[in-house]
Amino acid sequence: MSEKIRIDILTRAELLDTSQKSCCALGNMEGDIKWLESVITDDQLYFTYIALSEKQICRYVGEGEVPVNNIFEVKGIIYPTTAE
Repeated sequence: MSEKIRIDILTRAELLDTSQKSCCALGNMEGDIKWLESVITDDQLYFTYIALSEKQICRYVGEGEVPVNNIFEVKGIIYPTTAE
């Protein structure tokens, strides 16, 4: 795992570069992996993927040169409509 990204100092061009590297790495991957979205906070980027395994994500982030601190499996998603 690598160093934490300092989001507060990334420029729009650097975010664009990160996105392009991610898309390029996905295009080079074999198998089923899909980048759904990313969320930006003051000091972190959180990427959401659909993948068959954690190993597949690790291989992908290595190709995309995207720093990764942790990988978590999402067990479920709830929405405001879940309360209905």
